[in-house]
Amino acid sequence: MKLLDANVFIYAVGRSHPYQQPCLRLLTEVEENPGDYNVNVEVLQEILHVFWARRQLTDGLRAFDRLLKAFPEPYPVEREDSVLARSLLQRHPTLSPRDCIHAAVVLNHGLEAIVSADRAFDQISEIKRLDPLELYP
Repeated sequence: MKLLDANVFIYAVGRSHPYQQPCLRLLTEVEENPGDYNVNVEVLQEILHVFWARRQLTDGLRAFDRLLKAFPEPYPVEREDSVLARSLLQRHPTLSPRDCIHAAVVLNHGLEAIVSADRAFDQISEIKRLDPLELYP
């Protein structure tokens, strides 16, 4: 099982960008093999936040609904995830708190990897990051 970072969805539905086509191809694979991927509730929150901040709330609500339909049981963010995120943030202060939450979910649930365009995850040696550009060049 792999955790999908919010940036996969944001690049797929956003403006033209080098990550757009790889992320679209990845989402096609996700639709064909949904059991190989999941999100956490923080990814859902991030989608709402990004589109709200861009003043594209309708697009954000549509993306949220599509994600929740594709992943009806997102991983929760629990106390132990927050505690581990705090530890990760202390060890990697250039990582965002949100990314530390994602990394903690990956570690606490024994997930194979996180699929993300964000190279900041590479700082955490305990997790594997799969880059959409490398998966779908």
